[in-house]
Amino acid sequence: MKTKTCFKLFGCLLIILLLAACAPAAAEEEPAPRWFDHGHHLVAHSMGALDGYLGSNSLEAFLQNYALGHRIFEVDFQISADGELVTIHESRMPVPRTLDELNADVHYTILTFREVLALLQEHEDAFIITDTKYFYDFDLIRETFDLMRDAIQEVDPALADRIIIQFYNQAMYHFMKTYYDFPNYVYTLYLSGDTNEEVIAFAEAHGIEVVVMWTHRAEAEFVEALREVGAIVFAHTTNDLEYARAVLDRGVFGIFTNLLIYEDLPR
Repeated sequence: MKTKTCFKLFGCLLIILLLAACAPAAAEEEPAPRWFDHGHHLVAHSMGALDGYLGSNSLEAFLQNYALGHRIFEVDFQISADGELVTIHESRMPVPRTLDELNADVHYTILTFREVLALLQEHEDAFIITDTKYFYDFDLIRETFDLMRDAIQEVDPALADRIIIQFYNQAMYHFMKTYYDFPNYVYTLYLSGDTNEEVIAFAEAHGIEVVVMWTHRAEAEFVEALREVGAIVFAHTTNDLEYARAVLDRGVFGIFTNLLIYEDLPR
């Protein structure tokens, strides 16, 4: 009796093993889409034009250009005199005026970083690319990104996935990776002294997925060499439709623009 029971158990176990061996392997989990995997190839520079006015970085510009189809917004951030991280491109650094003083001088609404986070919460398919303007002053870089990190943690840590950090030189990249854990970076070259070969080598060594450069530097050979090491190229900044098409024809993935919209430049 015991022998029969053992044979039955052995038979059941054998059947289970055979079924398991014949079953299709479980599909590997697909990686989450990256910020540039959503079909958007235009970046609204300084949140895009506001009724033809360029560079406002304003609430009104965001809303206007979101309604026109933009979903990726480049935003200038600097620290105001009252310690707020605000959406402004100011030549004087740090900014010598408070947020209230800044808003009193313009016909649109300058935002705090926390208000930008609120916009991302309200517009769940929007992304921002930061332009922080502090290129070599690592004290100001640290203050800027401490404010950014703390606000994200307090408002909603998941918003970090929709914030793309621009860095402007290799030293800044290493600084950022040492002190912060932001998930998305782009290497913007307009202040970098790196040669094309140095950019390619750096992108390959550090897994840089996006490189941003002036339109005239985005030649087809350079763009293709970056693609071969896993990096795509965004070029900045043009509002000329025919020129934008010519730049995209070189293999460039996307364009920073103040005025162009998807109706102008479908892909």
